[in-house]
Amino acid sequence: MKNPILFSSPVYRTLTAVAACLLLSVVITAAMPAYLPLNQGDRIAGPTLLFPFIWLTLFIYSAMAKSLLRVWSVFAVLLISHLGLIAWVLKGS
Repeated sequence: MKNPILFSSPVYRTLTAVAACLLLSVVITAAMPAYLPLNQGDRIAGPTLLFPFIWLTLFIYSAMAKSLLRVWSVFAVLLISHLGLIAWVLKGS
């Protein structure tokens, strides 16, 4: 019985783990002041301090998930939802 290869595409997985995680972390960090219940000074400091943990969480998820398609779909949902939240806040609703 042949064992399935866990990481079938290391180049795409590395691209996902580095570039996509960085882009998504920046977008999530930019959207965090919209939904974190903090006062004005902490709205900048809080997401900035949480950025490395967000990036690390996304990096570990993208490196350890079995399906690269699932990783990209989760990242797309997170990206679209946070970009929508940023647009909603900037519009002033």
